[in-house]
Amino acid sequence: FFYPRKNTQSLPVIDPKNKEITTIVAVGFDSTDLTRVAGTRGVAVSVPYYWKESDVENVLKAIQGL
Repeated sequence: FFYPRKNTQSLPVIDPKNKEITTIVAVGFDSTDLTRVAGTRGVAVSVPYYWKESDVENVLKAIQGL
């Protein structure tokens, strides 16, 4: 889940009914914090507007569960 806006108040917590989805990775662009939206089954990663290769690596690690 990618979200570019900073205001996340209107977003619901991501909680898919499919129990085979074990981890949700929510990526906040421009340093948006999606911790609340990711819920208990998720992890939030924030990427700055001017991202670096290390930011991409952090997203990939979150997807891989590292």
